[in-house]
Amino acid sequence: IALDAPGLWSYIWVTDDTAVDDITLRLQRAHSSQLSIRVSYACSIMVESDLHTDHMLLLTRHSKNWFRFLFTAADPHFIGLFAPFISNYTHGMEHLAEYSLQNAPYSDRPVYLPSAVPLFRRPPLMLQKLSLSYNDIPFVLLPKSNLNPLLCIQDMYPSLTELCIRMGELPLTKFLRSLEDLPVLRTLSVTDLRDRNGSMELIKISPRVILKSLVELTVQRFNGLALDFFLNLVCVPKLQSLSLIETELL
Repeated sequence: IALDAPGLWSYIWVTDDTAVDDITLRLQRAHSSQLSIRVSYACSIMVESDLHTDHMLLLTRHSKNWFRFLFTAADPHFIGLFAPFISNYTHGMEHLAEYSLQNAPYSDRPVYLPSAVPLFRRPPLMLQKLSLSYNDIPFVLLPKSNLNPLLCIQDMYPSLTELCIRMGELPLTKFLRSLEDLPVLRTLSVTDLRDRNGSMELIKISPRVILKSLVELTVQRFNGLALDFFLNLVCVPKLQSLSLIETELL
Protein backbone atom coordinates (compact mmCIF):
# COMPACT_ATOMS: atom_id res chain seq x y z
CA ILE A 1 0.00 0.00 0.00
CA ALA A 2 2.82 2.42 0.89
CA LEU A 3 4.38 1.99 -2.55
CA ASP A 4 1.13 3.22 -4.11
CA ALA A 5 1.02 6.35 -1.89
CA PRO A 6 3.70 8.81 -3.15
CA GLY A 7 2.77 11.36 -0.50
CA LEU A 8 4.07 9.05 2.23
CA TRP A 9 7.56 9.27 0.71
CA SER A 10 7.58 13.04 0.27
CA TYR A 11 8.93 13.70 3.79
CA ILE A 12 12.73 13.41 3.68
CA TRP A 13 15.10 13.85 6.64
CA VAL A 14 18.82 14.04 5.84
CA THR A 15 21.62 13.85 8.42
CA ASP A 16 25.41 13.67 8.14
CA ASP A 17 25.45 9.95 7.44
CA THR A 18 22.28 9.52 5.37
CA ALA A 19 23.06 7.31 2.38
CA VAL A 20 22.48 8.83 -1.05
CA ASP A 21 20.71 5.63 -2.11
CA ASP A 22 18.17 6.12 0.67
CA ILE A 23 17.37 9.65 -0.52
CA THR A 24 17.19 8.48 -4.13
CA LEU A 25 14.72 5.75 -3.20
CA ARG A 26 12.41 8.17 -1.39
CA LEU A 27 12.56 10.66 -4.26
CA GLN A 28 11.69 7.95 -6.77
CA ARG A 29 8.75 6.73 -4.70
CA ALA A 30 7.53 10.29 -4.09
CA HIS A 31 7.19 10.75 -7.87
CA SER A 32 6.08 14.35 -8.46
CA SER A 33 4.70 14.94 -4.94
CA GLN A 34 5.59 18.21 -3.23
CA LEU A 35 8.55 17.55 -0.96
CA SER A 36 9.09 18.47 2.68
CA ILE A 37 12.84 18.20 3.33
CA ARG A 38 14.74 18.62 6.58
CA VAL A 39 18.55 18.67 6.47
CA SER A 40 20.27 18.52 9.85
CA TYR A 41 24.06 18.43 10.03
CA ALA A 42 25.77 17.99 13.40
CA CYS A 43 29.41 17.63 12.39
CA SER A 44 32.03 20.32 11.81
CA ILE A 45 32.85 21.67 8.36
CA MET A 46 36.35 20.31 8.99
CA VAL A 47 34.98 16.80 8.45
CA GLU A 48 32.79 17.80 5.49
CA SER A 49 32.81 14.98 2.99
CA ASP A 50 31.69 14.29 -0.55
CA LEU A 51 28.57 12.79 1.00
CA HIS A 52 27.31 16.22 2.09
CA THR A 53 27.87 17.58 -1.41
CA ASP A 54 26.15 14.55 -2.92
CA HIS A 55 23.15 15.23 -0.68
CA MET A 56 22.78 18.75 -2.02
CA LEU A 57 23.37 17.79 -5.64
CA LEU A 58 20.62 15.20 -5.42
CA LEU A 59 18.11 17.33 -3.52
CA THR A 60 18.51 20.39 -5.72
CA ARG A 61 17.79 18.31 -8.82
CA HIS A 62 14.28 18.02 -7.42
CA SER A 63 13.96 21.63 -6.26
CA LYS A 64 10.98 22.18 -8.56
CA ASN A 65 9.02 19.91 -6.18
CA TRP A 66 10.20 21.52 -2.93
CA PHE A 67 7.34 22.63 -0.70
CA ARG A 68 9.31 22.94 2.53
CA PHE A 69 13.10 23.03 2.91
CA LEU A 70 14.56 23.33 6.41
CA PHE A 71 18.36 23.35 6.76
CA THR A 72 20.00 23.37 10.19
CA ALA A 73 23.72 23.01 10.86
CA ALA A 74 25.72 22.99 14.06
CA ASP A 75 28.54 24.55 12.04
CA PRO A 76 27.21 27.62 10.15
CA HIS A 77 29.93 27.17 7.53
CA PHE A 78 27.77 24.42 6.02
CA ILE A 79 25.05 26.97 5.34
CA GLY A 80 27.59 29.45 4.02
CA LEU A 81 28.87 26.73 1.71
CA PHE A 82 25.58 25.40 0.37
CA ALA A 83 23.21 28.40 0.47
CA PRO A 84 24.78 30.06 -2.62
CA PHE A 85 24.58 26.73 -4.44
CA ILE A 86 20.91 26.29 -3.56
CA SER A 87 20.14 29.86 -4.65
CA ASN A 88 21.11 28.94 -8.21
CA TYR A 89 18.05 26.69 -8.40
CA THR A 90 15.42 29.16 -7.21
CA HIS A 91 14.15 29.74 -10.75
CA GLY A 92 12.41 26.36 -10.49
CA MET A 93 11.04 26.56 -6.95
CA GLU A 94 7.46 27.27 -7.96
CA HIS A 95 5.90 25.51 -4.98
CA LEU A 96 8.26 26.52 -2.17
CA ALA A 97 6.17 27.69 0.80
CA GLU A 98 8.66 27.45 3.69
CA TYR A 99 12.42 27.96 3.69
CA SER A 100 14.75 27.90 6.67
CA LEU A 101 18.54 28.31 6.92
CA GLN A 102 19.66 28.31 10.54
CA ASN A 103 22.69 27.40 12.57
CA ALA A 104 21.93 25.32 15.62
CA PRO A 105 20.86 27.46 18.59
CA TYR A 106 23.62 28.42 20.99
CA SER A 107 26.34 27.11 18.68
CA ASP A 108 29.66 28.52 19.92
CA ARG A 109 31.75 27.56 16.92
CA PRO A 110 33.71 30.49 15.44
CA VAL A 111 32.44 31.73 12.10
CA TYR A 112 34.24 33.68 9.40
CA LEU A 113 32.02 34.41 6.41
CA PRO A 114 33.36 37.67 4.97
CA SER A 115 31.15 37.89 1.89
CA ALA A 116 27.38 38.18 1.53
CA VAL A 117 25.46 34.94 1.01
CA PRO A 118 22.74 35.12 -1.68
CA LEU A 119 19.39 33.80 -0.54
CA PHE A 120 17.30 33.72 -3.72
CA ARG A 121 18.29 34.77 -7.21
CA ARG A 122 14.69 34.96 -8.38
CA PRO A 123 11.48 35.74 -6.48
CA PRO A 124 10.02 32.74 -4.61
CA LEU A 125 6.48 33.85 -5.38
CA MET A 126 4.72 31.24 -3.21
CA LEU A 127 7.01 31.55 -0.16
CA GLN A 128 4.97 32.09 3.03
CA LYS A 129 7.47 31.44 5.84
CA LEU A 130 11.17 32.36 5.97
CA SER A 131 13.57 31.64 8.86
CA LEU A 132 17.16 32.89 8.87
CA SER A 133 20.16 33.12 11.21
CA TYR A 134 21.72 36.51 10.54
CA ASN A 135 23.83 36.33 13.67
CA ASP A 136 26.49 34.31 11.84
CA ILE A 137 25.56 34.39 8.16
CA PRO A 138 25.31 37.64 6.13
CA PHE A 139 22.34 36.72 3.94
CA VAL A 140 21.19 39.01 1.14
CA LEU A 141 17.40 39.35 0.97
CA LEU A 142 17.43 41.06 -2.42
CA PRO A 143 19.73 39.85 -5.19
CA LYS A 144 21.83 42.26 -7.17
CA SER A 145 20.55 42.12 -10.72
CA ASN A 146 21.57 44.04 -13.80
CA LEU A 147 18.45 42.75 -15.51
CA ASN A 148 16.11 44.10 -12.85
CA PRO A 149 17.88 46.78 -10.78
CA LEU A 150 14.56 48.10 -9.43
CA LEU A 151 13.51 44.81 -7.84
CA CYS A 152 12.05 45.62 -4.40
CA ILE A 153 11.22 43.47 -1.43
CA GLN A 154 7.46 43.33 -2.10
CA ASP A 155 8.21 42.00 -5.59
CA MET A 156 10.64 39.47 -4.17
CA TYR A 157 8.36 38.12 -1.41
CA PRO A 158 4.75 38.91 -2.34
CA SER A 159 3.28 36.00 -0.34
CA LEU A 160 5.49 36.13 2.78
CA THR A 161 3.33 36.05 5.92
CA GLU A 162 5.83 34.84 8.56
CA LEU A 163 9.45 35.86 9.13
CA CYS A 164 11.80 34.55 11.83
CA ILE A 165 15.18 36.27 12.18
CA ARG A 166 18.16 35.84 14.47
CA MET A 167 19.72 39.28 14.24
CA GLY A 168 23.42 39.24 14.90
CA GLU A 169 25.17 42.08 13.07
CA LEU A 170 22.33 42.93 10.69
CA PRO A 171 21.55 46.67 10.97
CA LEU A 172 18.23 46.70 12.79
CA THR A 173 16.82 49.98 11.45
CA LYS A 174 17.60 49.18 7.83
CA PHE A 175 16.23 45.66 8.20
CA LEU A 176 12.95 46.76 9.79
CA ARG A 177 12.43 49.51 7.24
CA SER A 178 12.72 46.94 4.45
CA LEU A 179 9.79 45.05 6.02
CA GLU A 180 7.44 48.01 5.68
CA ASP A 181 6.79 47.09 2.08
CA LEU A 182 5.90 43.44 2.65
CA PRO A 183 2.18 43.45 1.85
CA VAL A 184 0.93 40.44 3.87
CA LEU A 185 3.52 39.99 6.64
CA ARG A 186 1.49 38.99 9.71
CA THR A 187 4.00 37.28 12.03
CA LEU A 188 7.50 38.48 12.94
CA SER A 189 9.94 36.85 15.35
CA VAL A 190 13.23 38.61 16.14
CA THR A 191 15.87 36.94 18.31
CA ASP A 192 19.28 37.81 19.75
CA LEU A 193 19.81 41.55 19.70
CA ARG A 194 22.21 43.40 21.95
CA ASP A 195 22.36 47.19 22.18
CA ARG A 196 25.17 48.86 20.31
CA ASN A 197 26.71 52.13 21.41
CA GLY A 198 24.68 55.07 20.27
CA SER A 199 21.69 53.08 19.02
CA MET A 200 19.24 55.06 21.15
CA GLU A 201 20.39 58.23 19.42
CA LEU A 202 19.12 56.78 16.15
CA ILE A 203 15.55 57.03 17.44
CA LYS A 204 15.82 60.81 17.42
CA ILE A 205 16.79 60.94 13.75
CA SER A 206 14.95 57.89 12.35
CA PRO A 207 11.24 57.99 11.53
CA ARG A 208 9.26 55.15 13.07
CA VAL A 209 8.92 51.94 11.10
CA ILE A 210 5.25 51.14 10.47
CA LEU A 211 4.46 47.45 10.00
CA LYS A 212 0.92 47.84 8.76
CA SER A 213 -0.12 44.21 8.32
CA LEU A 214 1.65 42.69 11.36
CA VAL A 215 -0.60 41.09 14.00
CA GLU A 216 1.87 38.90 15.95
CA LEU A 217 5.29 39.96 17.23
CA THR A 218 7.77 37.88 19.23
CA VAL A 219 10.96 39.37 20.68
CA GLN A 220 13.45 36.99 22.30
CA ARG A 221 16.84 37.39 23.98
CA PHE A 222 17.11 41.19 23.79
CA ASN A 223 18.92 43.10 26.49
CA GLY A 224 17.05 46.01 28.07
CA LEU A 225 18.49 48.80 25.93
CA ALA A 226 17.98 46.85 22.73
CA LEU A 227 14.37 46.12 23.64
CA ASP A 228 13.71 49.77 24.45
CA PHE A 229 15.25 50.81 21.15
CA PHE A 230 13.23 48.23 19.21
CA LEU A 231 9.87 49.11 20.78
CA ASN A 232 10.49 52.83 20.28
CA LEU A 233 11.36 52.27 16.63
CA VAL A 234 8.42 50.15 15.44
CA CYS A 235 4.74 51.01 15.12
CA VAL A 236 2.33 48.10 14.74
CA PRO A 237 -1.24 49.43 14.46
CA LYS A 238 -2.91 46.02 14.01
CA LEU A 239 -0.91 44.12 16.64
CA GLN A 240 -2.92 41.46 18.47
CA SER A 241 -0.18 39.44 20.18
CA LEU A 242 3.15 40.53 21.70
CA SER A 243 5.52 37.99 23.30
CA LEU A 244 8.65 39.08 25.19
CA ILE A 245 10.87 36.08 25.94
CA GLU A 246 14.16 36.21 27.86
CA THR A 247 14.31 39.99 27.67
CA GLU A 248 15.59 42.54 30.18
CA LEU A 249 12.80 45.02 30.71
CA LEU A 250 13.90 48.46 31.92
